[in-house]
Amino acid sequence: AALQFKALGEKHAHVEKGVKSQALYLDILNLKKDYPSLRDYSLSLRNSAKDQTRKDKLTKIYEESYFLIVQELEKKGGEAEAITKYEQFAVQNTKSPLAQKSLWNAMQLYFKLGQLVEGSNASIEYYKRYPETKEGKAALLKAAETYETLGHLEKAAATLILLAKSDNENQSKWRLMAADYFTLLGDYKQAKPLYE
Repeated sequence: AALQFKALGEKHAHVEKGVKSQALYLDILNLKKDYPSLRDYSLSLRNSAKDQTRKDKLTKIYEESYFLIVQELEKKGGEAEAITKYEQFAVQNTKSPLAQKSLWNAMQLYFKLGQLVEGSNASIEYYKRYPETKEGKAALLKAAETYETLGHLEKAAATLILLAKSDNENQSKWRLMAADYFTLLGDYKQAKPLYE
């Protein structure tokens, strides 16, 4: 039945029975958990769709199936490849609600794999994309702590200054810590205004 629905969907792409055939074929792919085929087919349909509502539905199917493929890859031990795929997804689908989750997952995987500098850099990028979220602040704090642990005090101080701008409640605390790091580095020019 799947092949027949696919053929009908291709032959009658822009009439009702063709659209219904396409929908049934998408349902079959989803039931079979054939996410790569679901992703590719929904993308091809989206690119040729004329109706915006249909495009939106196909975009959602495409994004969700793409995301599920990467999650499966991660579960099967392909964390390094999953990082790349998550980051690609976030770049290619900036308006997707899953873009934020993709960047968060990529950041977490860097830390899981012991790639601490990359994880810290990803944390800062996450904050820059989503500065108003609580996860954005948590990402900055994780980056600052990691940079400090690695002895990258200049990066830790710069990260703390970003954190001070986003966390009004603890602004003085973060600025004071940044000033201390600059002092340890002998960079009194940057430390002095923070102390003042």
